[in-house]
Amino acid sequence: MLPALSLYAFLNAKIRALASFLLSPAQVEAIGRAGRLEEYLGLLQPTAYREIAETPEAERDPRLLEKKFLLHDIDLHKKILAAGKGRTRDVVFSLLGNYDLQNFKAALRLWFQPSEREEEPPYLISETICWPLDLPALIAADSFDALSKLLAQSPYRGPLRAARDEFQRRGNLLPIEVALDRDYYERLNLVLETLSSSDRAIARRLVGAEIDLENIKLLIRLREYYGLPLGEILGYLLPGGDRIDAGELRRLAGAADVRTALSEMTARSYGRIDGLFSRKADPAGLSLLEAGLQEILLRQARGAFRSFPFTIGTILAYCLFKRAETRFLISSLYAIVLGRSTR
Repeated sequence: MLPALSLYAFLNAKIRALASFLLSPAQVEAIGRAGRLEEYLGLLQPTAYREIAETPEAERDPRLLEKKFLLHDIDLHKKILAAGKGRTRDVVFSLLGNYDLQNFKAALRLWFQPSEREEEPPYLISETICWPLDLPALIAADSFDALSKLLAQSPYRGPLRAARDEFQRRGNLLPIEVALDRDYYERLNLVLETLSSSDRAIARRLVGAEIDLENIKLLIRLREYYGLPLGEILGYLLPGGDRIDAGELRRLAGAADVRTALSEMTARSYGRIDGLFSRKADPAGLSLLEAGLQEILLRQARGAFRSFPFTIGTILAYCLFKRAETRFLISSLYAIVLGRSTR
């Protein structure tokens, strides 16, 4: 007990204080109903996002607002990192690495699609998140090898090289993006292995649940949008899930009715979620409702947050809550912007 108290007492108090600034259910509901950008920004005024809501460029380019939401998250992770001790710092740094990875992937897509490049992409984060990345140089690299050489000071070079042949065979970024995700979770799980046995068990459940849901989304993407056969789909899935094993994923990948199979599988593993699919489905009828899958993960996080406070669970749960809140704010922002452009 004493080591846990020593390790988590101050950090737990800080996390609980930060959690008090998360949006309330009423605020979430109001923001989700907002139909105009002005209304959306007004609803953010009494929240922790007040300064972001006052961004003067938001009307001109909502991507600047998206970037500010992400920078807000990154700043909070760095504050937690500074307050942490021992292995908790390694865990928080690994969680921060998810933001670094997503930023790198955004640059990677611009490298792959030169026609979409901008002189200064407004949504990329030029500041170092975890590893120094020269984003303009990466985007302008004239070959795969030139791109790879620029990644020597990051963990991304290895996954890129491992996926090179498959990338060249397919002619799209799917093999590289999956290799990067796989590498991220492998590195995260290696850090979790260094924790105490009790912390390790809690962390595995939460990270394993996240991997389960990432695999569901990836499987649907590979089957419905890339049309890959069963064997190839299974080769792309991420290891380390908590409750959804390879057998379950194989059955889902081969199901004739993915909607029913997915609903039944998630109900068995994590409990039933209403509205797992959007009502306005794509032509295949399988458009996932992101909020439904996110709710599965947040259920696990709430359990960890409400349990014994002096564990890694409090930190992991808060970071999951914060990331989910940011995704909600960004998706709500673009729903308004896209809705406005189509009316």
